[in-house]
Amino acid sequence: MSKSAAWFIGLFVLPVLLAFIALKIGWIPDGTTNHGEFLSQEVRQSELALETEWSIVYQRPKQCNKQCSLLLDSLPNLYLALGKNQQKVSLVVLQDQNEKSIEFATSLPIHLNQLEDNYLYLVDNKGLFVLKYAPVDSLEAMRNVQKGLLSDLKKLLNYSRSS
Repeated sequence: MSKSAAWFIGLFVLPVLLAFIALKIGWIPDGTTNHGEFLSQEVRQSELALETEWSIVYQRPKQCNKQCSLLLDSLPNLYLALGKNQQKVSLVVLQDQNEKSIEFATSLPIHLNQLEDNYLYLVDNKGLFVLKYAPVDSLEAMRNVQKGLLSDLKKLLNYSRSS
């Protein structure tokens, strides 16, 4: 084997081979840094294409249960936690037409069948649903979900500012 062939193998083939082995053995973590779950199918709702960069959307169930009450009570705190980003994010509650509106959020009298009840969703300014956050039963778990949502939202806002 000539010296140039050895250099070729060493510089090009060996790193690719090592990367392949690292992936197969599991040396490289395959997790993501987002806290929400990506939607498995595309959901787009043009009515949610609002003036803000992002929207936090809550799909309220037809009958408000413990999870619903807990989430509705904590939404004002979530909005306050946005701080300087409040102008860039809107809160939207999807509910039946005959229910009373929630004063701190935009209430739309629609119920989307593609969405799961009691879930929080992050929606971009074109109406595309991106991430969802599962309902929980305790106040402490709700705080953790909202911290994760805020973390994801801050990353998305920073990304949209830099692009």
